[in-house]
Amino acid sequence: MIGVRLEADGRVLVLLEPLEVEVLEDLARQYASLLDGAPVGGDPALGRLFPDAYPDDSRASSEFSRFTRDELRATRLAGVDVVRSALAAAPRDPHSPAIEIVVDEPARWTWLRLLTELRLTLAERLGIHDDADAPDLASEAAQAVFGVYEWLGMLQESMLAAIDAEHPTRADRPPHR
Repeated sequence: MIGVRLEADGRVLVLLEPLEVEVLEDLARQYASLLDGAPVGGDPALGRLFPDAYPDDSRASSEFSRFTRDELRATRLAGVDVVRSALAAAPRDPHSPAIEIVVDEPARWTWLRLLTELRLTLAERLGIHDDADAPDLASEAAQAVFGVYEWLGMLQESMLAAIDAEHPTRADRPPHR
């Protein structure tokens, strides 16, 4: 990742290497397929993305799911479209080491939500369920997935730092006790 910065007009400029853009495009495509595909019970990652609202009451949980799942799925797919559109609209200059992706103010949180959802999906694949879990990185494939998981976290953190730069007084506040 080359960098993220906040522009004077409130847009966030994300500077990624061409390979990083390809990875993000591929992850977004795979995520959309996951959301469009199998029923929630068929993939543990979907269980993580659509958690059981009432784990002790299967009937209430089923009802809650019936009334919310389609809308949540549609919202997530719309978020994928926002990110994929921004990636597709980014000009590719073969003489530049970076691709500039412009994230306008309304799309900021959509990007951050999608990055979170991608990380949750990869965390499930890696067996990471809380901060204490160490993924099994015995295979090269697991190491690659973990590298992408970490990279998504850095991208997310960089975007949040850029957005936070818009409100510098937040950093001056004492910690909440």
